[in-house]
Amino acid sequence: MIPLLIIWLLKNYRKVKITAQKDFIIKSVQVILTVILLSACAHAQERVFRYNIFHKGEKKGALVVYQKVNGKQVHIKIESEVKTRFLIRITVKSIEEAIFEDGVLVYSSLCRIVNGDEQINQQIQAAGVTYKLISKDKTTTLPNYPIYHSILSLYYQEPVNVSRVYSDNFQQYVEVKKVDVGKYKVTLPNGNINYYSYTNGICTNVEINQFYNLQFLLIQ
Repeated sequence: MIPLLIIWLLKNYRKVKITAQKDFIIKSVQVILTVILLSACAHAQERVFRYNIFHKGEKKGALVVYQKVNGKQVHIKIESEVKTRFLIRITVKSIEEAIFEDGVLVYSSLCRIVNGDEQINQQIQAAGVTYKLISKDKTTTLPNYPIYHSILSLYYQEPVNVSRVYSDNFQQYVEVKKVDVGKYKVTLPNGNINYYSYTNGICTNVEINQFYNLQFLLIQ
């Protein structure tokens, strides 16, 4: 309907001879276009955050976070690739996704490929008041419904007043604890501890403390 109105205004612009009326038509078109743009932004907003991955000060890879908000739905996707050498050259590629609706996780997926071989490929789907975990040749039910925060949430939202988040990798909740202004500690079931740091609510630094320590730094 609105595009037809714009076309009608432009057609009549050529017929109008009075300057004041032409100015009115131009302003009308400008207002309509502004409303369309604002409406589009209100319905879908997408942000992209890029990180360099370092090990002992040397760049080893990159990580990209895509966040799309469409009404009450939040879609997060993280793609990463790390190349390093430990006796042999190792390349690890990961793709993780999470979709929240009305603040509740309804879908997530984790795919990890090491040197071309798929190590993990699993999805979690909401089914009523439970979740189904689908991985390769089996489907199981998870008793964790509803999930409000996951590890992926930490990349786009500072976990203020959040004491735990769900880990797709470990298929259980992990503890989140604030240790400093804008800095949080996440304790994993295997004993590893990761740190997430924020500036103005944006995740700027992630420290992965494990057998092979990594640091993700936001590209400014």
